[in-house]
Amino acid sequence: MGGGTSKQPTNLLHEYKVRGFKRDTPFGECRWYSHVNDNTDALLITLSLQNPEEFQTTWEESNRLGIHNHPHILKIHGSEVQKTAELCGEENVVNLLVEYHSLNLESEITRRRETSNYYSEEELWYLLLAISSAGAHFQKYHIFHGDLNPSNIFITSDGFVKIADHGLLTRGRTAYLKAFLGQSLGLLAPSQLKDLIAKRDRPTGSPVKGDAFALGMTMLWAATLQDVALACYSWGQRQFLSRKVDDLLYNVQMRYSGSFADILRQLLNPEDSERPDFTQIHTFLLPYQDKIENYDHFEMAPRKEASRKPGEQSASKSQPMRNSLQWLNERDPTVYVRYIQYIDEISAKINSGRYVAPAQRDEYERSKLLMAVPPPLPSEQEDELRRITLHLDTYANVQSY
Repeated sequence: MGGGTSKQPTNLLHEYKVRGFKRDTPFGECRWYSHVNDNTDALLITLSLQNPEEFQTTWEESNRLGIHNHPHILKIHGSEVQKTAELCGEENVVNLLVEYHSLNLESEITRRRETSNYYSEEELWYLLLAISSAGAHFQKYHIFHGDLNPSNIFITSDGFVKIADHGLLTRGRTAYLKAFLGQSLGLLAPSQLKDLIAKRDRPTGSPVKGDAFALGMTMLWAATLQDVALACYSWGQRQFLSRKVDDLLYNVQMRYSGSFADILRQLLNPEDSERPDFTQIHTFLLPYQDKIENYDHFEMAPRKEASRKPGEQSASKSQPMRNSLQWLNERDPTVYVRYIQYIDEISAKINSGRYVAPAQRDEYERSKLLMAVPPPLPSEQEDELRRITLHLDTYANVQSY
């Protein structure tokens, strides 16, 4: 490494051949190279800096610590400080040669949406594990991404997921800054939108918790194949459309497990202080890492039951559901009792191997989801009460064999 006078870095590219330019990247327009031996792609990112030597020292320290040495983080192959001749004098730049993959999550989701080819739950768990692993690694070194979204989550040719040290490679051009300057939209948390309305030039909340919210929105985007950046924000008023998010989360809990829907709800908690960070999410997933990485089905461990006094009977299997259905009991105790008895009967028939009508089995599966998610919003409870009543009137007396 060292200074130079040529506009093309000398030492950095001796094993690479030029391929052209990539204009539509998260890092702006970059020169595109391939390795002469294995044809792996790389981008040359050029940063204009007032003090490149200080940057170089910081880079060498991060290299020593292995900050970018992680399987789900784009590798930075090297850097080189240069002085380039400009009309107004010399300009100090740093060239970074960065691993590159042309496929990103946004284009993959778009392709799937065209054919309604939804991700399997095993694929979504892998995506969540990979990103939370990289985010937890960055969090360890007090690094935050700032603009996490499907367009800058890269997918390798063998399906490996990677993100970049976005703040380093874009010189801190976060989603908040771009929204503040009116340049583009991002997956901002509700607290960040409040800061935008107050015209603050930077958010006041935790940047890591902001990234965690963006992770939740990214996973919601992937699970529903819906562009949540457009569907879940009113950008003219800088408002977060929580009702739309609730609708999409409802679709998620109908298509996937209650455990997966519950994690998304936690990540999308509007309160920064109540939202988990990357380390917490990754720690939660670690016991299932082997199964997730092998795309195997797995069951989340049940929550531990509170200790009981001697002689006290254990709660029934339906008890968690009954607690989550307290809103139904308050609105219509008769329907509540009918529904609990109905679900218990269906459960007994399934366990004994007796025939259960498809609609009854679907409702039983739906009831299990209620154990892991919060109750409906007050504005939605009337519709849910009407749906349950109609189902009971239609299917409660259907005979099983």
